[in-house]
Amino acid sequence: MTNNKNKIRYKDVLTQEVLLDLLEYDKTTGKLTYKPRARKYFKSTSAYKTFAKRFEGKNAGSVTVDGYLAVRILGYTVKVHRLIIKMLTGQWPICVDHINGKKLDNRWSNIRSCTYSDNNRNQRLQRRNKSGYPGVYWNSRITKTGVDRGYWRAQAVIRDDNGKLSKKNLGNFKDLDEAINAKKDWDEANGYHPNHGRIV
Repeated sequence: MTNNKNKIRYKDVLTQEVLLDLLEYDKTTGKLTYKPRARKYFKSTSAYKTFAKRFEGKNAGSVTVDGYLAVRILGYTVKVHRLIIKMLTGQWPICVDHINGKKLDNRWSNIRSCTYSDNNRNQRLQRRNKSGYPGVYWNSRITKTGVDRGYWRAQAVIRDDNGKLSKKNLGNFKDLDEAINAKKDWDEANGYHPNHGRIV
């Protein structure tokens, strides 16, 4: 069994200096490309030559199952947006927000280092949402006679900086617009991004 204490974390290996030596980033396009890589990064000359032939100057990263770009680098697989933040700021981010909600858009103008709670304040509208605004949903209450005496509920989902979720009921409304306005007022008062609730 491997002792976890002996494992070297990617954050310790992939320093800003190393990443800038290995990768090229275009702020305008968001593209990350492989730079020519020194022999010292390879265990063998054949691996060194193979890398130069197959990857040098080409786009870095492939799409993961969760829709983001990730790169396999020096034995570690890391999301591209995290690498970019580290390269340009020298700090590993807690979380990265794609401002327009497009996971593959890694332009510098579209990504920001943030906390989990900040990221939760800029979410796209979920496909199953029927109200047209996040945090507002129909709470059905069917009577024995088959009449639905339900209401629109405005609800906030709060994620703290440790990633823990909790819910806050903002009120129950017969009118959809009133429920949406209640949620919008809460969002504005709590620093939600203007893009929150966008349709991507």
